[in-house]
Amino acid sequence: MDVKKIKVLLIEDNEGDARLLKELLNDVRPGKYELIRSVTLNEGLSLLNSNEFDVALTDLNLPDSEGLNTV
Repeated sequence: MDVKKIKVLLIEDNEGDARLLKELLNDVRPGKYELIRSVTLNEGLSLLNSNEFDVALTDLNLPDSEGLNTV
């Protein structure tokens, strides 16, 4: 039986934080997640407009957006 992966959009400019989240997801449910990363809010919004994701996670301090404006 082919199980659908949970498709996650991560909007995060810090490479270390992105790697940590990827490792955590893999530790919890290996092979169950497909993680797509963008480093700016604009890039993330573009990905959201052209793809389907099950969940989107974002850093609140990005190169092109900060704080509640990011949400």
